Amino acid sequence: MDERLIANLKNQLIRGSSTLYNEHAIYFGVIVPVLNDLKWNTSDTEEIVPQYATDEGRVDFALRPIDKQTGRRANFTFIEVKQLGKADEEAERQLFRYAFHEGVPLLILTDGARWRFYHPLSAGSLSERMIEEINLLSDPEEKCTRILQKYLERSRYLSVRDFDTFIKQEYNAHVQYQTFRRIWQTLVTGEDTGLIELILNRLASSLNVPINQLPIDKVRQWLTQELSLSATPPLLEEKQRGLYIKGTFYAARRLKDLGRILCEKLAEIDSSFPENFYHSRENKGSKRLYISPDPDKMFPATFREKRPDWQQYLVRFTDKQGKVWWLMTHFSQKTAKDLFKRLTLAVGLPWENPQGVKVIL
Repeated sequence: MDERLIANLKNQLIRGSSTLYNEHAIYFGVIVPVLNDLKWNTSDTEEIVPQYATDEGRVDFALRPIDKQTGRRANFTFIEVKQLGKADEEAERQLFRYAFHEGVPLLILTDGARWRFYHPLSAGSLSERMIEEINLLSDPEEKCTRILQKYLERSRYLSVRDFDTFIKQEYNAHVQYQTFRRIWQTLVTGEDTGLIELILNRLASSLNVPINQLPIDKVRQWLTQELSLSATPPLLEEKQRGLYIKGTFYAARRLKDLGRILCEKLAEIDSSFPENFYHSRENKGSKRLYISPDPDKMFPATFREKRPDWQQYLVRFTDKQGKVWWLMTHFSQKTAKDLFKRLTLAVGLPWENPQGVKVIL
């Protein structure tokens, strides 16, 4: 899969608030190009079935190639398409209802920008069955290309049994990694006494004092303070530039992508965040607005006259209600961090802490 396709789709999504206005536009403008690039015949309505009927309703699209082992068509994947910003929990529940009696190995929920991949046959809550998630607007193009190719390459859709085995393996690997992350976080935040005991033994040996003379509560406090910034495994920081939001790492190479991710996630945490910040004093720079629903009001007229390409310094994000907002990204690294701090504190999250917000540049 060509990374240039992802770059083109990203530009289309950024510009597309007026053109990608419904599910059909997103399907033909975003999903069809992806499937074409991954060697699907998008004109074959027996292989890609629109409005596929299930016992619980009609799923937008079913990928039903011929199973080489049975010689019959089989349900490999269901795809549910929503408007930009509408791939929410209700859409997730709707997709799982469609899949309930179908035995389909993979579900995909997308609004064109965000793509979520689920294994519906596994146990746990709906969110726990999500294997991976990408955002074409904020994730690196290499990652988006790799994930889309992994789950949608036509050559993988030969045997539904083999495909189901592959999806189960991916799900199990996801569960193992998430379990590792939880264990790591309990260790470094002092919730697991095993690490406390190890540190106490080392301290007692280094200081040549009995363990019972060491301030255990203080050691626990030191551990939390010193290691809370590494509450997510440190190898992630070494490999990728990005930011932590409430313990989850989001990779992004460019400052404008970091800003977009931060605004999207803060709007998920606090639905009133964009509106409140827009009307606050923190939203005003010397001559510009940082966030606005109207891009024409973000830069002074003199700047727009001097820079006809001024719109390249804006990125688009949506709130929970689907309202479109714009973030100004004409800033230095120092200014960006100052703005990210303002945005973070506006919703009451701690700054420079991965359990709140921490930026890795």
